[in-house]
This record gives sequence, structure tokens and C-alpha cells, in this order.
Amino acid sequence: MNITLDTHTLYWYMVKELNNKLSEKALNTIKLAESTGTIYISIITFLEILHLSENKSKLNISFNDLLRNIEALNNYSIISFDVNILKISKELKNLESHDRIILATSIFTDSTLISKDNELLNKGYNVIW
Repeated sequence: MNITLDTHTLYWYMVKELNNKLSEKALNTIKLAESTGTIYISIITFLEILHLSENKSKLNISFNDLLRNIEALNNYSIISFDVNILKISKELKNLESHDRIILATSIFTDSTLISKDNELLNKGYNVIW
């Protein structure tokens, strides 16, 4: 199974003490993808985490450590924002820019998006929580 992680999902999964914030279905799906598939992460997700980590009251995580850890994992793939993602994003109406890019990444990679965001869950795409 191939999946894409949104920002909170990635953060809550990587900080093991926060795994309880993930739904059981989300946690099990991520674990399955780690052993049998690919986990995609949009570059915009890292930009969001960078922004939030610079404000220590938002996230208590070392951005550099997180990025280094993800880059070292063979089955994780960071997806850049390119013209293909842009074209898909254009068709995704009524979402904030970062959500459009994350959902477009999931569509582009033909993967299931793991997100708690109701706006994404209700779009009618392959999104689970």
C-alpha cells in the first residue's frame, strides 16, 4: 500500500509519544505502508513543519533531525512541487494552498492520503483517517 501523509499525520507519527493522536486506522495503515509500500510526503509538508518548528510553542521537534531521518528511510519519498502537482492543484477548489498541494501529491502518486482534515476527507478522493 502506498500512502501520502499530511503535516499533522507525519508529525504525530514521527514523535512516538504523539502516536495516540492518530486514529487506529491511520496508525495501522502507516505501519503497513512502512513494511509493504511507499510513503510519500509533499515538500510543502516539510515547509509547514519548518514554519511550526521555528515557533517552539507550536511544535517541539528538530526540523533538521526530522528531515535527516526521513531522507535515511528507503521507503519514504519526498515529492517536490512541480508543474504536474500544480496542474492537479488547480482542479482542487475551495482548499487552502498547502492542502491543495498535499492532496494533489496524493493524486499524482496514486496513493491514499492519511489526514484528519475534514475538508480533505469530504472532497471525495482517496483520503482516510
